[in-house]
Amino acid sequence: MRQHQWCCHEPGWACLNVDGSVTPNSRAASIGGLIRDHLGNWISGFTKSIGISNVLRSKLWAIFNGLQVAWSHGIKILQVQSDSKQAIELICDPYASFIPPLSLEQSPSSTLGDK
Repeated sequence: MRQHQWCCHEPGWACLNVDGSVTPNSRAASIGGLIRDHLGNWISGFTKSIGISNVLRSKLWAIFNGLQVAWSHGIKILQVQSDSKQAIELICDPYASFIPPLSLEQSPSSTLGDK
Protein backbone atom coordinates (compact mmCIF):
# COMPACT_ATOMS: atom_id res chain seq x y z
CA MET A 1 0.00 0.00 0.00
CA ARG A 2 1.37 3.37 -1.02
CA GLN A 3 1.15 6.03 1.68
CA HIS A 4 1.08 9.74 1.04
CA GLN A 5 2.03 12.40 3.51
CA TRP A 6 1.04 16.05 3.48
CA CYS A 7 4.01 18.32 2.89
CA CYS A 8 4.52 22.02 3.42
CA HIS A 9 4.38 24.49 0.58
CA GLU A 10 5.96 27.87 0.14
CA PRO A 11 4.45 30.73 2.18
CA GLY A 12 1.35 32.10 0.47
CA TRP A 13 0.24 28.69 -0.80
CA ALA A 14 -2.79 26.79 0.47
CA CYS A 15 -3.78 23.18 -0.11
CA LEU A 16 -7.28 21.91 -0.87
CA ASN A 17 -7.94 18.21 -0.19
CA VAL A 18 -11.27 16.93 -1.53
CA ASP A 19 -13.21 13.71 -1.87
CA GLY A 20 -16.58 12.54 -3.07
CA SER A 21 -18.36 9.29 -2.37
CA VAL A 22 -21.42 7.46 -3.60
CA THR A 23 -23.45 4.81 -1.77
CA PRO A 24 -23.65 1.86 -4.21
CA ASN A 25 -27.30 0.86 -3.80
CA SER A 26 -28.97 4.25 -3.50
CA ARG A 27 -26.38 6.28 -5.49
CA ALA A 28 -26.69 8.98 -2.81
CA ALA A 29 -23.56 11.11 -3.00
CA SER A 30 -21.69 13.34 -0.59
CA ILE A 31 -18.62 15.50 -0.90
CA GLY A 32 -16.18 17.06 1.51
CA GLY A 33 -12.90 18.83 1.71
CA LEU A 34 -10.56 20.95 3.74
CA ILE A 35 -8.18 23.80 3.12
CA ARG A 36 -4.88 24.23 4.97
CA ASP A 37 -2.26 26.94 4.82
CA HIS A 38 1.39 26.30 3.92
CA LEU A 39 2.12 25.16 7.49
CA GLY A 40 -0.78 22.71 7.60
CA ASN A 41 -3.04 24.92 9.72
CA TRP A 42 -6.77 24.54 9.16
CA ILE A 43 -8.37 27.37 7.14
CA SER A 44 -11.78 25.93 6.30
CA GLY A 45 -13.67 22.76 5.49
CA PHE A 46 -16.93 21.71 3.93
CA THR A 47 -19.33 18.80 3.58
CA LYS A 48 -22.37 18.56 1.35
CA SER A 49 -24.92 16.03 0.24
CA ILE A 50 -25.32 16.33 -3.54
CA GLY A 51 -28.20 13.93 -4.12
CA ILE A 52 -28.06 11.13 -6.68
CA SER A 53 -24.80 11.02 -8.62
CA ASN A 54 -21.96 8.86 -9.85
CA VAL A 55 -18.41 8.66 -8.52
CA LEU A 56 -16.72 10.81 -11.17
CA ARG A 57 -19.33 13.53 -10.95
CA SER A 58 -19.04 13.55 -7.13
CA LYS A 59 -15.26 14.01 -7.41
CA LEU A 60 -15.68 16.87 -9.89
CA TRP A 61 -18.33 18.51 -7.71
CA ALA A 62 -16.01 18.23 -4.67
CA ILE A 63 -13.26 20.05 -6.56
CA PHE A 64 -15.67 22.73 -7.76
CA ASN A 65 -17.14 23.31 -4.30
CA GLY A 66 -13.64 23.36 -2.77
CA LEU A 67 -12.55 26.04 -5.23
CA GLN A 68 -15.59 28.12 -4.31
CA VAL A 69 -14.70 27.88 -0.61
CA ALA A 70 -11.06 28.78 -1.32
CA TRP A 71 -12.04 31.80 -3.41
CA SER A 72 -14.48 32.94 -0.70
CA HIS A 73 -11.48 33.07 1.66
CA GLY A 74 -9.45 35.13 -0.81
CA ILE A 75 -7.05 32.28 -1.52
CA LYS A 76 -5.31 32.89 -4.83
CA ILE A 77 -2.50 30.29 -4.84
CA LEU A 78 -3.88 26.81 -4.29
CA GLN A 79 -2.82 23.23 -4.78
CA VAL A 80 -5.79 20.89 -5.31
CA GLN A 81 -5.47 17.26 -4.21
CA SER A 82 -7.96 14.55 -5.14
CA ASP A 83 -7.83 10.77 -5.22
CA SER A 84 -9.45 10.78 -8.67
CA LYS A 85 -6.88 10.76 -11.44
CA GLN A 86 -9.70 10.85 -14.00
CA ALA A 87 -11.24 14.02 -12.52
CA ILE A 88 -7.86 15.80 -12.43
CA GLU A 89 -7.09 14.76 -16.00
CA LEU A 90 -10.47 16.00 -17.22
CA ILE A 91 -9.92 19.37 -15.58
CA CYS A 92 -6.31 19.74 -16.74
CA ASP A 93 -6.69 18.47 -20.32
CA PRO A 94 -7.58 21.35 -22.68
CA TYR A 95 -8.48 18.75 -25.31
CA ALA A 96 -10.80 16.67 -23.13
CA SER A 97 -13.70 15.79 -25.36
CA PHE A 98 -16.22 15.60 -22.56
CA ILE A 99 -16.46 16.87 -19.03
CA PRO A 100 -19.70 15.81 -17.32
CA PRO A 101 -21.63 18.98 -16.48
CA LEU A 102 -22.01 19.92 -12.86
CA SER A 103 -25.75 20.19 -13.27
CA LEU A 104 -26.51 19.60 -9.63
CA GLU A 105 -29.03 21.60 -7.71
CA GLN A 106 -27.13 24.32 -5.90
CA SER A 107 -27.81 24.36 -2.21
CA PRO A 108 -25.90 25.94 0.66
CA SER A 109 -22.86 23.93 1.64
CA SER A 110 -22.07 23.08 5.20
CA THR A 111 -18.90 24.84 6.25
CA LEU A 112 -16.84 23.35 9.04
CA GLY A 113 -15.17 25.70 11.50
CA ASP A 114 -13.82 28.54 9.40
CA LYS A 115 -10.58 29.93 10.73
